[in-house]
Amino acid sequence: MKVGGLRSPDNQRSTPARPLGVGLLAALAAPVGLSFLSGGLSLLAGRWNGAPLAVGLSGVSLELGLAAIAMGVADIAFAFGAWTRRPWALRLGFVLCCIHIVVAALEFAGGTIGTSLAVVALVASAIYLRRVSVRQTFGAVV
Repeated sequence: MKVGGLRSPDNQRSTPARPLGVGLLAALAAPVGLSFLSGGLSLLAGRWNGAPLAVGLSGVSLELGLAAIAMGVADIAFAFGAWTRRPWALRLGFVLCCIHIVVAALEFAGGTIGTSLAVVALVASAIYLRRVSVRQTFGAVV
């Protein structure tokens, strides 16, 4: 007998509980993905922070906008996959962490100081996703 997602008689879940770290990564990936989506759409519209882009940047804004939209969609896909513990989300999350580390490092090289904390958090997230217990949560063969 199934009652409220739990199975009787011993009320044990049929799947292991989601680790707190996986839930946090999923919860953080969704707004990051929405931010990338909105930034990419702004670039495609030729605007950034409400102001029109310079004419010289308009050729680059198409590529940057499409890349930002792709990252946003991938981040939202990871958020869904991590929340539902889909096996493909483990690899996608690790790849996205690596891509975000490169992007943050480029921003840091460009003079954005605040990205140093982001790099530390992203490296910690990548290491966390490689832990055996987390990989088992996603159903990976260890």
